Amino acid sequence: MIVKQFRVGGDRNFGYLVVDESTGKAAVIDPSYNPNMILDFADENKYQIIYVFNTHGHWDHSNGNKEAEKRTGVNAVGYGDKEKSSGKRIKNNTVLP
Repeated sequence: MIVKQFRVGGDRNFGYLVVDESTGKAAVIDPSYNPNMILDFADENKYQIIYVFNTHGHWDHSNGNKEAEKRTGVNAVGYGDKEKSSGKRIKNNTVLP
């Protein structure tokens, strides 16, 4: 597993890319301010983004959602939301397929 941190801007805000090396499938976490930095890195390395997560709903963590959704076709979700493809609610100790 690869976990890469990106300084995406704002007040000490970071976004993350988590990648399963064996499949190349990835999740973006907190696509704030400059999600293109994360998305470009994923594209350059041929990683397939299948999830976009927000650790919480504050604007400085979620304001890149629309751009991430536009570029990936993946709807951003946060704690308590229902993930559309699986129908599972995002909560502690829930593993998404």
